[in-house]
Amino acid sequence: PCVRDGDRYTIYRVEREVVHPLTNKIVGYKINFLGEGKVLRTVRPLVSVLVTRSYSEISRGDLVTNVFEPLVLTRAMPNKVELVATIIDFHHETTAAGQYHYVYIDKGADDGVEKGNRFEIMWRGDGLRRGQVPNLKDYPDEQIGIATVIEAYDRHCLAVLTNSVREIERGMPAVMAKGF
Repeated sequence: PCVRDGDRYTIYRVEREVVHPLTNKIVGYKINFLGEGKVLRTVRPLVSVLVTRSYSEISRGDLVTNVFEPLVLTRAMPNKVELVATIIDFHHETTAAGQYHYVYIDKGADDGVEKGNRFEIMWRGDGLRRGQVPNLKDYPDEQIGIATVIEAYDRHCLAVLTNSVREIERGMPAVMAKGF
């Protein structure tokens, strides 16, 4: 594709590989959107770009792609399918997430996930003994959060935690119940 004066682009950086917390397989790459730019002038083979929006520092060697439209508020809609998924990563580099944080879930449009679907984040255990319980299966499943899908990609989705009563960690199960 040709680059023309006036074209707009999104500037981004590949941060790292994303490894599934349960299978240890690489499921993709973490991308950091840094800003937007507008082409001012093209003099082959170089292009002059004005940075019109910056979300983070932009450096020589960062990559460009077509403009991504900003995510819009998504209304919750009933789930058409039932799935059990896993929280695979967080949008920001952190060890745990809470309400209003963005999370990546390992199921996507190919599995029937759509914008507006909701996942229940589940947990089982004793909050005081943190992993030191003899028979974990004896403890009930507890819903500790709800994640609403704001973008469904082919094999994963991006969701916002609209509710959480404790910290959400990588590897936690996310259940999409039909009709929820």
